Amino acid sequence: MRSLNPGSAGRDGFVSARSGPAPEKSPSPAVARLARAAPALAVAAIALVAVEAAKLFTAKFKTRCLKNLQEEFVHWHGVREEALKAGSQDGEKGRLLRIC
Repeated sequence: MRSLNPGSAGRDGFVSARSGPAPEKSPSPAVARLARAAPALAVAAIALVAVEAAKLFTAKFKTRCLKNLQEEFVHWHGVREEALKAGSQDGEKGRLLRIC
């Protein structure tokens, strides 16, 4: 059997099913390490984006429950500060106001 392309016949005289340019040489060791690390880098990048998005949303949006808790904290902190201040001035009033 004659090949259509004179230079493409193999050792046994048959034309190989593979067409196209000859295979390129193997990549350098640095490129090979980068190719092995690519999936890990992609996962790390996705995780970093998710963490940054969570920080952004947490800073921008506050839930109703969190707002209520913050208001309660400010109120009771004020009561405690008043009790401590009154306790240093008037012992009886400080003991009556001291809740915490």
